[in-house]
Amino acid sequence: MRKLITLLVFTLSAAAFAQSNGVCCEKTSTTGGRFEVIQSPIDRQLTLKLDKQTGTVWMAAAANNQEALNWYELPRQYAIEKDTKKPNAINYQIFIGGHNIKDCILTNIHTGLSWRLIRLEVGGNGWVLMDEHGLPE
Repeated sequence: MRKLITLLVFTLSAAAFAQSNGVCCEKTSTTGGRFEVIQSPIDRQLTLKLDKQTGTVWMAAAANNQEALNWYELPRQYAIEKDTKKPNAINYQIFIGGHNIKDCILTNIHTGLSWRLIRLEVGGNGWVLMDEHGLPE
């Protein structure tokens, strides 16, 4: 009986610890206003602002080792024929999950077209198209 109680206490403690360490993922709302700011629960340096109508995304960053943050637009690989938008409506959502930048996904909520955020060889970060299997094209 004592072993059972010890096991139960250990299991509950582990669950409480996991919850206290933050949420594993975040996503923007598909309702409400046009713009939304979202921050990774794991890495506060991953703070994004999304225009939910156009899909334009900016990242908060400090330039030249300054303390002040500014918004910098992230380039996105376009697929015009597949990326249809409804006028004056919310068309995009961002999902942030996991521990690194590759776990950040921008999705057109009407078509399912998705992009993964990656570190570019030159110029910082940007969005690349994902195929239906979730891999960059």
